[in-house]
Parts: sequence; structure tokens; C-alpha cells
Amino acid sequence: MCIRDRVILSDGEDTVNITYKTAEAARQHQLIIVTAGIGTTIGTTIPDEQSPSGLYRDRRGQHVVSKLNPESLQYLARQTDGQYVQLSDGAALNRFVRDIADRLDITEGREEVRRVPNDRYVIFAVPALICLLLTLLAGTRWRSFRRSGRRGMTALAAATLLCAGLLGTEARADTSALDNVTDLIRTGKTEEAVKAIDEMLAVPDLAEETRQALEFAKGCLEQKADNPKEAAEAFSQALLSPKASLQADSHFNLGNLEAAQARKTMIFSRPEGEQPQAQPSSIDDQIKEIDARLAKIPVAKEHVKEAVKLNTLMLLHEKYGITERDFTRAEIEVVPAAKARDVGFDRSMIGAYGHDDRVDAYPALLAEIETKDPVHTTICVLTDKEEIGSDGVTGMQSMYVFHFMQLLCRAAGQDDILAFRNSVCLSADVTAAYDPSWASAFEKQNGTYAGRGIAIFKYTGSRGKSSASDASAELVGDITRLLDANGVAWQIGELGRLDLGGGGTIAKYVANRGIKVLDMGVPVLSMHSPFEVIHKTDLYMAYRAFVLFNQAAE
Repeated sequence: MCIRDRVILSDGEDTVNITYKTAEAARQHQLIIVTAGIGTTIGTTIPDEQSPSGLYRDRRGQHVVSKLNPESLQYLARQTDGQYVQLSDGAALNRFVRDIADRLDITEGREEVRRVPNDRYVIFAVPALICLLLTLLAGTRWRSFRRSGRRGMTALAAATLLCAGLLGTEARADTSALDNVTDLIRTGKTEEAVKAIDEMLAVPDLAEETRQALEFAKGCLEQKADNPKEAAEAFSQALLSPKASLQADSHFNLGNLEAAQARKTMIFSRPEGEQPQAQPSSIDDQIKEIDARLAKIPVAKEHVKEAVKLNTLMLLHEKYGITERDFTRAEIEVVPAAKARDVGFDRSMIGAYGHDDRVDAYPALLAEIETKDPVHTTICVLTDKEEIGSDGVTGMQSMYVFHFMQLLCRAAGQDDILAFRNSVCLSADVTAAYDPSWASAFEKQNGTYAGRGIAIFKYTGSRGKSSASDASAELVGDITRLLDANGVAWQIGELGRLDLGGGGTIAKYVANRGIKVLDMGVPVLSMHSPFEVIHKTDLYMAYRAFVLFNQAAE
């Protein structure tokens, strides 16, 4: 009787369902199986040279982690009187191989190495097909179809058929309709291709991602067939896709449809005295030339639904080269163009847009820059999103500032909790100065006034009850004594009339981290208006206060 040994190296992750049958077959053939578990139960990522990160990702963009499943491998070894060994690194693997080699009888020194494919990733082929098809379709704009013609359609069809071939025989039945569409596209049968796509869209359980990709393809075909209405409907359906690139390209093609309709109603003429230009060498150059001429041609009112929008876009394109599609991936902020100027007979005030909150941020930053070799660490934080609740990754409700401070503490070998507890913060934000033309919105006895120095607020919040921050009496005393000792003018106030609500600051988010904090800022007349007014004295006192606060740490 000849007993033969077999060695199985695996992570055991995909062997649970076959372990029993394998054990039975091994006993019948008198095989002793030695199993070696590769990896760890914790798991690790899978390398992928094609991925930008160098690691394999699933269709949701998450890194795939392969984990060791030793139970199935141990069972297989027990049932065949073998042995289980766990190999967690390369050194353990080398020792294991040497040990196995030493046990082999010299007469049994034959080796047979076979690579047995494990089709465990076949399941990824289906979403891969859909994703690749979606990418091909979404990246295909009408202009590219117009440039490449049937060649582009043929390439698209060939790529789709190639992907379908990766799915195996079982999946081919599900892609037969798609194969038919690509054949029709390749042969130039546009109408038949549209009908075939409509039949696929009629399938009730069709995946939404596939449906939207097909709608985009239908839109391109309808546009090629000069059916603008049907093309617009198809592109509008493609806009429902969660894929940003497909949304952008659908918007782009819809814009081209509108432009094409407008061109049909316009008559091109060369301005008097303009010399004829050389014919552009490429279609791209011709398109740019047409777009440039269109921008200079007045559009008849009957063809314009939103004249303000059209003229604004024409102006932006003429001055900055911005198109409507740029707004899908960028931001634009429209602000008054007037420059800051002196206000008053004595020029004691400054009028400008956006005092809130540049008049606090700028002196705070200067104070931080001018602080040299402090005994205690000083930090100046300039953050945004305050007017919308301090949300988002750069708002003060985020942990980005506090994580930064924690990293500083760890680098210095200090406890961040104790550091926060021993820290002091000035939360700088403007406040509304008393306005006699709107006196009913203020507490006259407890309001802040322009020209009386930096405003200090012991407590803030809405109606004195919510979203509040309340500085301790000790902290207020320490800060005011510091200001008095150095001749800094200051005033105590509230954020408007209590029963009307009033505003708030970001101090509460600092206080929530266990940091002592006091609100102060520059009073502003006509706050949040296009032309805010501040007093130069208040601005200078804010600068002095921030400098003294930082110097107190020296």
C-alpha cells in the first residue's frame, strides 16, 4: 500500500464549500494532506499594479481585504491524518518548504507543480462589464462621434463585445441583446440600434446604472440621426445617473443640442472690414472658430428664454473663457466691486464689503506672525463656514483643528487632554454696532458702539438659551486686566436685543473641547450688507488685544 502526501497552500477563504468532498476523495485515494494557511485572520490588502493606489479595490471603491480562514484547512488535515501549519510571513513559508523537502525519501524526489486557476473573481466580471461600458458611453460625446464617425462606433462595439466575452458562457445569454446593439452600431444601422436599446430599456429588472448608460447611448444615436427632441429626452434620463462623468457628459450634449438649434436660426456674416481668415486645420479649431463667432452675434429675443443667463455666460466666456459646463465642477462668487474707502468727515471709519470677518482675521494673523519665541505654543486658526453653522471638513465643528493640536502634543510627548484643559482661546468674530436708524433691534444700555474699542462678550447664543458659550468670570477678569494695564479700549456688549434672537459665534465649539474661551470682536455698522462700516479705533484695538494675548504667553 502506497501512502502519498499532498501539500495545499491556501488562505482557506474560498474552500469552505469543497472541503468535505476533498476530504472524502483524499481518503479514497489514501492521500495524506498537509495544509498550510497563508496570511492572517486579521487580513491584508491585495496588490494591484493597475490601481493608482497600488491596491485592489472592489466596485464600490473600497480596498479588498483577504483574510485567512483556518477552520476549513484544519478540517481537511484532520480528516486525512495530515497536519495544519499557519504561515504568516515569507520566513515561515521558507522554513516550511525546507522541512517538507527534508522529509521526502530520495526515491520519491519527484516534483510536480501545477497551477490550478480558481475562478473566484468571475463575479466581478459582470460589474466590470457594466462599469467599462458606462465609461465608454459616458466618455463619448457628440463631438467625438462627429469627428470619428463610424470608426468610433466600431471601436465602441468591439470593446463591448470583448468585455462580454470575459463573462463566460452563462453570462453571454444575458448580454445577447447588448451584443445585438453593438452589431447594429458597428454596421451603421442607427434606427435599428435605437429600437434594440428601447427593447432593452423595457426590461423591468434592468439595473439602473445600465439603464442610464443605455439612455446616454440612445441620446448619441438620436442626435446623430438629427432627432433633437428624442435625443434631449434620452440625455435627460442619463442625468439621473449617480456617476459624475455621465452627468457631466449628458449636460454637455444637451448644451450642444441647444447650440445646434440656435445655429439653425442664425445667419453668419463677416463684419465689415474684417479680412477672411485661413481655414482651420482641424475640426477642433473649426468648432472654436464657430463658438467665437457665435459669441459676437446678437441672438434674437424669440430664441432666448433666459436673456440674463445668456448674456452673463457670454460675458464670462469672453473675459475668462468660462462655459456653463465649468459650473459643474467649480464655484463662483459674485461680490460688490467697490474698493474699501474712508468714511466720515474725519475719515475715522472704513466702508467696504466683507468686513465680516476680515477685520478680525487680519489683525489676529498679524499678531500671530509678530509673536516671537513664546513660552507657550500659540496658534492662529482662520476657519470658514461660520455663517452656515460651521459644518463641513473646514468648519469649526470638524475635528481638523483639534486633531492638529493633538498631533502637536504627541510630537512633544504631551497629553492632549491636559493641554486642552490648560489652553485659553480668544474667539474673534464681529458684532453688530448700535445703529440709531434701527434702534429697536438693539439693547441700548448693553449694546456695542462703533469707536469705543473692541467688544467683549461673556456669553453668546440665541435668545440667551441655546447655542451658547459662557466664559468664566475668572477668564473675563484676566483678559480685561491685561487690556486695562496696556491701555486697550474695550466694551462689554450683547449680540443684539435678547428677545429678537441675536447671533452666535464659534466659541461654543472650542468650549466643547474643554478649552477656556472668550468672545471678542470689532463692532460693525450695517453688518451683512454690501457696504459694511467699521471704526478705525476698534480695528486697531483688536490688533493690540491680539498682540497682548499672544505676548502673555511669552
